Amino acid sequence: MSGYGTVEGRVRRTSGEPLAKAQIRLGLIQGRSPVTYATDTGADGGFSIPDVEPGQYRLTVARNGFVNASSDPLWFDSATVLTIAKGATVGNLDLRMAPQCAISGRMTDQDGEAVADVPVTLLHPIPIESGASKWQRVGSNLSSTNDLGEFRIAGLRPGKYVIEANGAPHLGMIERSAPVGHPERLGHPATIRARAI
Repeated sequence: MSGYGTVEGRVRRTSGEPLAKAQIRLGLIQGRSPVTYATDTGADGGFSIPDVEPGQYRLTVARNGFVNASSDPLWFDSATVLTIAKGATVGNLDLRMAPQCAISGRMTDQDGEAVADVPVTLLHPIPIESGASKWQRVGSNLSSTNDLGEFRIAGLRPGKYVIEANGAPHLGMIERSAPVGHPERLGHPATIRARAI
């Protein structure tokens, strides 16, 4: 169809290897009715979406076990905005995905007993003027400890995070399969142990 456009590209791991079965979604940003196009990447990581109506679209990529390395690290639903012109091809898109990380841990009180139903959130440093940083909540990541005092927050990129439990932040490092840090004291008499997995 000559009045429509095409979107083409490739999804790769951050190491450069092609990533198959990644889900590509194109959603129209403006318009009276929602227009969505979808496809999955092939074995070579490539994808093509033909017959796209002209307009401005939000392109998202998702794959179980991976996070989008091309978007804002604070929001896992971030997208690339594309403008599709009549009869044009938007090609050579190079989208990268990184293996996701997770932080898990267990909260206990001073007697070693599990602490249940404690909200756990993550904070991430954001650069501000003068070279300093401020800590901002990471997307919608929120967990609570279960009856065993355990929690798990997934869908993370390697980086520096603060674990905030019951309003008391605790600094830790997350890298793939690396310890987050040492047990830290909470605001009330409890300890938290967390690690990246």
